[in-house]
Amino acid sequence: MTPRPGFDEGWAEYVHQVLRVSNASGVSDNSNININFDPELDHLVVHAATLRRKDETIDEPTQGGVEVLHRESELENGILNGRQTLHVPMSDVRVGDVYSYTITHREPLWGNRYFERFITQWDEPLKRSRLRLVMRSGAPIFIKQSQPGEPTRTDDGQWQSLEWNWHDLEGLPSVKDTPAWYEQHPSIQLSQFANWKGVVEASVPMYSRPGVPEPELTTFGKQLTSSAHSETPRALAVITFVQEEIRCTGLELGSGAYHPTPPLEVFRRRYGDCKDKVLFAVTMLRDLGIDAVPALVSTRWANHLHERLPSPSDFDHVIAKLRIDSKTYLIDLTSTAQGGELSDHVQADFLGEALVIAPGVTALEEMPRVRPRNPLVATTAEFDLRAGYDKEATLTVSTIYRGYRADSLRRDLRRVTTDELGTNYLNYYTYGSL
Repeated sequence: MTPRPGFDEGWAEYVHQVLRVSNASGVSDNSNININFDPELDHLVVHAATLRRKDETIDEPTQGGVEVLHRESELENGILNGRQTLHVPMSDVRVGDVYSYTITHREPLWGNRYFERFITQWDEPLKRSRLRLVMRSGAPIFIKQSQPGEPTRTDDGQWQSLEWNWHDLEGLPSVKDTPAWYEQHPSIQLSQFANWKGVVEASVPMYSRPGVPEPELTTFGKQLTSSAHSETPRALAVITFVQEEIRCTGLELGSGAYHPTPPLEVFRRRYGDCKDKVLFAVTMLRDLGIDAVPALVSTRWANHLHERLPSPSDFDHVIAKLRIDSKTYLIDLTSTAQGGELSDHVQADFLGEALVIAPGVTALEEMPRVRPRNPLVATTAEFDLRAGYDKEATLTVSTIYRGYRADSLRRDLRRVTTDELGTNYLNYYTYGSL
């Protein structure tokens, strides 16, 4: 990672990789180069993509076939991130061939503070690996690594560098079905955020209302809650509207991966991702005098979030935190089909910690888990055998669903008819599976 001259120009990442394929499986797995990048924030420069065979060097880009692919891997989940893939199909790769490529990557975000995570050991064995970090002298950098070995440090008064070198690393095969938070391969975390307070301070402007209150939103908020006579039903009206009427679609292009869309735009277009929906809801709730703030959470790191170096990349979801009559509510605005009063809503806990985005917040806070007072599923089966021996009997099954199981059933009933659901359950009792 090398900062370019000028603070506002961001940073650059240089990658040089050499692979030697030693068998037919390696040829199959390593015959293409794929480099992912964000066309709105990144400037990609491919310096070399070569294949070497003994004394012969083949420059792959001159062979043709280089493509830039636009693959939306999360399209089915309503998320468009705009990332592209530079695809270079290597020609005539054989056992024993060697090829290499380098890329330059720039991303001026978060006040140009740098944060990244590097894997340092992989499934495959490695002859040599080197990671070198170059920054201006005096520039802060915080490091956390799960592998022993301190980097070599140099500083000439203008530039400082840190360098790790590894040799003859054994392969570390992945194990299936481990928890998402468990890192199977050693890694190094780098961040220029000294603490969680720094992440909060950088995020607060993003989740602040741009400009003065919009009359269109203010008027709508009053109309939406006109029949409510206290804060709790007003909050429920706003939450229900955002969950049910603002469809979950994310245009996370460029800085949109972190920066929410202005509330008025979300209201007019009637769609947004988690951060768009949260900012819209929080804005409306605050207009109604309700204490509401966004909170960043992680669906991966859960209650191991505090073990990470502070960084915006630790989070992948946003929820809303409400405080009404001394009671706290954690609401996932991307949920749908939540029924009952606000006190009945399933609280968003994500089994972990949250970073509230509000002035003065300096640390993560634990998300309390609310234990249900009653079973989430209660089933009663009644067999009627009154017709007599060797006669047809009847079976009546009654099931009560509560909490997230009730939400799930309500969502199912939106996708299938009651007749289809009845058939599915009949098959379950007949054949043992839905």
